[in-house]
Amino acid sequence: MKTGLLIIIGTSVIAFVMFMMPVFSFADCGGSTLQSHYDSTDNVFHGTLISKQHDPDRPHNTTMIFDVQKSLKGMDSKSITVKFNEGYDKKFEQGYEYVVFAQGTEQPLEIELCGRQPYAFATIVSMVSQLDDPDNSFGHILEYDLDDHLTEPEKMQLEGLDENFAKERQKERDRLFGQIMLIGIPAAIVIGVAIMWVKTMRTK
Repeated sequence: MKTGLLIIIGTSVIAFVMFMMPVFSFADCGGSTLQSHYDSTDNVFHGTLISKQHDPDRPHNTTMIFDVQKSLKGMDSKSITVKFNEGYDKKFEQGYEYVVFAQGTEQPLEIELCGRQPYAFATIVSMVSQLDDPDNSFGHILEYDLDDHLTEPEKMQLEGLDENFAKERQKERDRLFGQIMLIGIPAAIVIGVAIMWVKTMRTK
């Protein structure tokens, strides 16, 4: 009875921890002002994600290639390659346009974990384009409040993008949960057997 309970608890704990790791990794992102985000970044560009590849030798890294519509700061190139850590690349979907804030002077560039990478709506591209002007009126806006300043048609479009994104993320969660259970259940069984073995050895 106790062993069965331990197996259930062990499975639940392992599954919960592994399932929530992506959430914990973003939980401490407080956000900064748009101006601060811009000033602290080496490169800013408006680009379309055209390629997304996982490194077979380093499975926790993903390389993405953007077709650049407009360079807003730093590197001026028609194509820019950016490297991401696992989990963060889930924020990007191939074929969509983004305003990308990236660090580095040579490709592949890198993106900081907590930095906002918004969809490239005309309003946001215009706001970011004016941040070099010290008299701009957008720098004080928090990077995570940018969506509040979109036009109504842009907000409606964002709702559609978010809905599609949520569906894709749910599919990914379901896939990950299945993988976690395949790992968690055997691990919990091993833990239960080990506990039984230790108890048996102690009673001898």
